[in-house]
Amino acid sequence: MAFLKKLIKEAENYHIEDKKFLRKAKAVNALDNYIYKMRNALKKEDINVKLSSEEIEKIESAIVVATNLIDENKIDVLEDHLKGLGLRVE
Repeated sequence: MAFLKKLIKEAENYHIEDKKFLRKAKAVNALDNYIYKMRNALKKEDINVKLSSEEIEKIESAIVVATNLIDENKIDVLEDHLKGLGLRVE
């Protein structure tokens, strides 16, 4: 009986860790997708022509910040940054 309780407790702990990992993976994927889209948008001439050099600089700076956040791997900061960008993590 004690063995079963131990297994159940371990399963609950693994479940919590799995939920944390999934939350983190979703946030990283959403931010990585945003970075990809922004980089590609800057490469398009029709969009690039419409932007001022200051706007392009701001976008490139945001891309660097987002890339650094992914490298740091801090889930709460990632989610806050996504919210600031108006993106939702589902």
